[in-house]
Amino acid sequence: MDAASAVSNIFDCLPEDEIDSICTKILSSDANAPEALRIAGILAYKRGQKEAAIALVEKACQLQQDNPYYRYDLAMLLMETDKASAVRLFSEAGRLFHLRRQFDDAMNCLRACLWCCPDHVLHRMDLALLCAVRGETEETDGLLLQVLGQEPDNALAALARACLCFPAAYRCEAEIAAVRRHYVRCLDVFCEKVALLEGGAGAASPAPFSFIGNFKPFGLPYQGDCDRDLQDRFGRHFVRYASVLRPERFQPRPFGGKGRIRVGFVSEYVRSHSVHKLFRGWMEHLDPQRFAVHVYAVGPRRPGSAPEAFLGGVENPRCASQSVSVWEETIAADRLDVLIYPEIGMGCDSLVLASRRLAPVQCVAWGHPETTGLPTMDYFLSSELMEPADAARHYTERLVLLPHLSIWYEPPCRPPDAGGMDRRRLGLDEDAFVFACTQTSSKYLPRYDDVFARIAAQAPEAQFLFLEHPTSPKGTMIFKERLEAAFAEYGLDAGRHCVFSPRLAPDAYLAMHLHVDAALDSIGWSGGVSLLEALAYDLPAVTLPVGLMRGRHGAAFLRRMGVAQCIASTLEGYVALAVRLARDKGFYRQARGDVARFNQRLYRDGESIRGLEAFLARVVGR
Repeated sequence: MDAASAVSNIFDCLPEDEIDSICTKILSSDANAPEALRIAGILAYKRGQKEAAIALVEKACQLQQDNPYYRYDLAMLLMETDKASAVRLFSEAGRLFHLRRQFDDAMNCLRACLWCCPDHVLHRMDLALLCAVRGETEETDGLLLQVLGQEPDNALAALARACLCFPAAYRCEAEIAAVRRHYVRCLDVFCEKVALLEGGAGAASPAPFSFIGNFKPFGLPYQGDCDRDLQDRFGRHFVRYASVLRPERFQPRPFGGKGRIRVGFVSEYVRSHSVHKLFRGWMEHLDPQRFAVHVYAVGPRRPGSAPEAFLGGVENPRCASQSVSVWEETIAADRLDVLIYPEIGMGCDSLVLASRRLAPVQCVAWGHPETTGLPTMDYFLSSELMEPADAARHYTERLVLLPHLSIWYEPPCRPPDAGGMDRRRLGLDEDAFVFACTQTSSKYLPRYDDVFARIAAQAPEAQFLFLEHPTSPKGTMIFKERLEAAFAEYGLDAGRHCVFSPRLAPDAYLAMHLHVDAALDSIGWSGGVSLLEALAYDLPAVTLPVGLMRGRHGAAFLRRMGVAQCIASTLEGYVALAVRLARDKGFYRQARGDVARFNQRLYRDGESIRGLEAFLARVVGR
């Protein structure tokens, strides 16, 4: 720890004059020590030296422009004398906190903005967005109703009210139905407001164009239903709304007919992220003799994340941090034949770009396994092993079934046991049979809660390792309460069988697989990369394929390996397989051994790449 950090940590432990003396000594030897500047500034403000205080903290901000705490402190110092600058700094600090996933700090910044400017619509909508991230949907809706009270014609607020209504976890099945009805009503209002805007009535939002990408029905597919018709309405009206805000300026070139096929990929997740793990192989392994590959790493840059480090095998990487409008120009200037989005529905900038026609052929893959509804998307690239027989009716795009799992997937490097990871650290019993249940709590629907209790009733040694919701403590609490009720129905204590771990760092997460016995796939929305990683650690996995493609990933993985003995066909079969793994040591050894022998079939699949190449050649007429 350096001296300035030490000063920060002992700020509350020493008298102010002693702290001041320490800061003076630090600054005499290093006039650019940012933490010493900040603390000296705060002390100067307490002594009534306001101009000197502002100058000191302002210098700290200039030295560390990505530090949200310095911006926040400077904003506090400026509130009395320069409210406009204070609001700007609070807003900037809020964005930086958001990127760091420090959501409560970000919300405090936005509340400070609203305290300074109570009628500021965009700050209120920003706060609503963060409340939704935290799973506080009631506060979200209240904030958006306030915006619509101020601006009744605000189509963006109507869209936000539709898209931010989905909680991090549902209390019961009836709540799922109620939220879906709310979404439909609010989507109707948004569609009406878009029609008014197109007719010259109403007023467009003053928000930056890219801001509209924050509002998409990300939570809709977690309800477990086919959303094609709703997505069709959302997609068509989102494109119309985007066109009202900013008419399209580019026309894609016709196919050239000669030379290499120009293929582009737009992704907001060119980093250590599930989407990039799934689709990086597409970007890196197309035949360079036939295809010129361009990758556009759009979206905000997270601290410590450099997209360039994840595009080592790409011919034309584009990694600049720039606005959506500049990305439009960049992509259009490359005159692509085909543009592919690994996902649409998660990222913000990628959704806005996907609402435009930037290439003659535009495709979306299953990084977010839901039809987009966007009329600008021509094809949905999926896996022949994941789709049910009636799959085509689930999509507004034309469905393309690529070979096998459709992907070139690199297995994870197996790190040493990170940071002393063991069962005690995870809160697990040493003699338990532990099932890894590592999906986000949003994937666990109330209708399937009792499967855990039914397994535990027949296998008392079973424990289930869950992860806390990544952004919503409330979502974790609701899921825990549901499990407690489900176990109580069987006369069992959920606290004895269900363990919730805080989110783990990447290496610690991988090392966790060394201390569990099997994976228990979520029903309705199967595991993706998380299940692939469990299989890479030779863990047998129980899965039940149901519903749409997103409920069939696990079964596809096991079928690809030729290890089908843990694929259930009913809920009763799912429970029975889990119990058998926990209680029948011979069956468990055989299942684990089969995974260890055949999991290589999941990796580096050249046939999937050849299938993608054949599709690309076909759609451009080569």
